[in-house]
Amino acid sequence: MNIGGKVALTASAALAALGTAYFIASKAKSDIKKSTFPFAMKDGTVLYLDKYESENILHRHRPVVIFAYGGGFVSGHRNKPQYIEFMNFLAREGFIAIICDYRKTLRHIDPEKGKSSLGMLQAMFEAVEKASDDFIDATAFVLDHADDWGVDTSCIIASGSSAGAITALQTEYNICNGRIKSKKLPENFNYSAVMSFAGAIYDNHPLKWNKKPCPFLLFHGDADGRVPFNKVNFRDLVGLWGSMSIAKSLKNAKSPYYFYIVENEGHAVCKTPLTENQKNVKEFIYHFVKRHKRLIVTTKDHRIKGEGIRKTFGLKDYIYNNVSRRRDY
Repeated sequence: MNIGGKVALTASAALAALGTAYFIASKAKSDIKKSTFPFAMKDGTVLYLDKYESENILHRHRPVVIFAYGGGFVSGHRNKPQYIEFMNFLAREGFIAIICDYRKTLRHIDPEKGKSSLGMLQAMFEAVEKASDDFIDATAFVLDHADDWGVDTSCIIASGSSAGAITALQTEYNICNGRIKSKKLPENFNYSAVMSFAGAIYDNHPLKWNKKPCPFLLFHGDADGRVPFNKVNFRDLVGLWGSMSIAKSLKNAKSPYYFYIVENEGHAVCKTPLTENQKNVKEFIYHFVKRHKRLIVTTKDHRIKGEGIRKTFGLKDYIYNNVSRRRDY
């Protein structure tokens, strides 16, 4: 470790129900309450979020984690067991845990764009930007209900897995670079942290931060063939900048981060923090969010050993792996 300083509702009915839980699920665990809310309608699709909270925690102002699930901007859903386990874990830690939908734009990719690498990158950009806009809507919905829910508005953490991690990272990047055009969030709003599980940021040049970002927790496998560990771009221009590139940019900006590298592991690392690395998540929240420590931490996990594991991928490899092997992460 290197530590340095510093459903079956019509669209109209769903919209009419915005702000009111239309369903309270039976409790997966005796102490956890789950409520479901429609928070937006986009392109004819109603988007929902699930709110998890512990009934054993009574204090009024609770921090929030807003989490976006994975699925390659094609699939994914809120009720996968590992997501529910992570939500329950966060709720027991005193958080209001939110898992939210977003539009899955790559389901409907233009066939012409799919014929070229640049076209696929453009389609990816559109998917990421729409998902980020939906993530902002979910955040605004939480802020709008802060009084009713007992939310500590000074401590809202953005998080996600795989495509959801890209969504959370992109949202913070856009906030810090003045790219949020909507007025849905309060002026000068920022998240108190971002927790990314195998994510990346989309841009047309190496990453830069016009405003210092919040603390980052980055989990990534260095043999990830679906979301780049370092970067993948088109003719050294537009592309996806993975966790290694993000960590470098944060270090240059003297901004705190905790980078957890899993050596010789692929995209499965998008799931391990949800269940196996909860201790590391707690450690990050305690030191970087609660105590506001300005640390730069890099940890390498050597638990997987092997020879001949591929770690170098080109743009066409990432496109092939995401188009031909789509899985609900």
